[in-house]
Amino acid sequence: MALIITLAHEKGGVSKTTLALNLQGYFRRSGHSCIVVDGDPQGSTTELFKAFGSQPGWNEVSFLSRKEYRNFEELPGKLSGHDIALIDTPPYFSSELAHALAISHLVLVPCKASLVDFLAINKTLDILDLECRKRPALRVAVVLTQTIAGTDFAQTIRKHLEKYGFPILKAQADIEAIGSELIDLLANP
Repeated sequence: MALIITLAHEKGGVSKTTLALNLQGYFRRSGHSCIVVDGDPQGSTTELFKAFGSQPGWNEVSFLSRKEYRNFEELPGKLSGHDIALIDTPPYFSSELAHALAISHLVLVPCKASLVDFLAINKTLDILDLECRKRPALRVAVVLTQTIAGTDFAQTIRKHLEKYGFPILKAQADIEAIGSELIDLLANP
């Protein structure tokens, strides 16, 4: 069965899709069979694959559009042959997100180092806290995205996020370090 990593945040523009695609490349280069799943009924990730799928490198990306599965309960059966699945979720709360969380092993919450994104993450982390209470084996981690090196603003946001009790990945912009931290997080509950 594939390890299912869901990227979730109630706000758009925090790099869920970009992070999913980059992590897919990292896991693939690390020898894992990885698939990106479009979990958004709007199909943003699907549109990217339509636009860029013929470009060099994209043909190596395994992808499943939202139209290729009826619901998240049947999704694990569609992931056979893959070690890891990365689910890109909608930029809003819906039953789709709740169903994706129910089949996930790890939820990665990208958050830009900005006040607006920090304020918007509260609801996401509250929902994940409730989900973890129901399913103690569920792992959750936050990663800061779109940070500016040499500023202390990311550190300020990081300190405020630590109050939620979820791990904040040390790596901010280095996809290999993020992938490595995720593997360590999953191996050491």
